[in-house]
Amino acid sequence: MTGLSILEDEEALEKLKQGKITLVYASATDPDWSKNPDGAPEYFPAFLSAYTRFIGRGSDALNDGYAIMHHDAMATAVSAVRFAEPVEGEGLRPMDVYDALLLLHTAHPVPGASGTLSFTQEGNGNPAGKFVPVIEVRGPDDVRAAKGDTFVTTAE
Repeated sequence: MTGLSILEDEEALEKLKQGKITLVYASATDPDWSKNPDGAPEYFPAFLSAYTRFIGRGSDALNDGYAIMHHDAMATAVSAVRFAEPVEGEGLRPMDVYDALLLLHTAHPVPGASGTLSFTQEGNGNPAGKFVPVIEVRGPDDVRAAKGDTFVTTAE
């Protein structure tokens, strides 16, 4: 499960609470990041500020993680397109953009809301530097990160 869409399902949340059930998610976000940016990825506060300013929705709209994932996917695609070198006479091809994706590391990482993302051949297109919080959901008022350090993806 990537997004915390269960947070929008009041009936399911109430059943978790009544049944004393805990769902554990590897998520794209920790809903607490909006309230406590010290535990969030480096560029999350800037993303949150822009999101609330330009989208006009409160930080609760970020709880499911989908806006964060979509932002980071678009930021990655735009960065790769900007680095891509088109073949003379052919224009920019998808393979040129994929090759440029692998330049987005070390000196040119992507400043994502979910982490400082970098891409290498070893990563097979998956980003290193992405935060993957483990979230426990027990009911409508009981959603929190699991104890321990947040997992951050590596290039291998």
